[in-house]
Amino acid sequence: MPLIPWTTALSVNIASIDAQHQKLIDLMNSLHDVVKSGMPKENIGPVLTELIQAAAEHFAYEEKLMLENGYPKYAEHKKEHELLSAKIKERVQPQPSGKAVSLDAATLQAKEWLLMHIRTVDKAYSTFFVGKGVK
Repeated sequence: MPLIPWTTALSVNIASIDAQHQKLIDLMNSLHDVVKSGMPKENIGPVLTELIQAAAEHFAYEEKLMLENGYPKYAEHKKEHELLSAKIKERVQPQPSGKAVSLDAATLQAKEWLLMHIRTVDKAYSTFFVGKGVK
């Protein structure tokens, strides 16, 4: 069973963004599978790198749409993206204390953030973008 199943409840009614959200969820599920499987840590790096890259591309895409369409909450949304990016970088960097990062805990935190972000912050722009004809 995946960590995060895709459901229509996560749809923002914009096909391009839903496809990106589905990709992020698929990558989160892959990361979770690798972490839980007990595979060597070398196997985690490529999945984590792909997830971070896909998230950055998704954030840039959303922000571009917001600017092009005059979304009134652009600055707030961009700040959310910046905070998440900073949290991710902080979680995956080696800790100064030498203490290992718990990727299992980090994956669960990322899951909660992603679901909360889609269900609240991203859903908030859905009507606005659909009204502008964004697909």
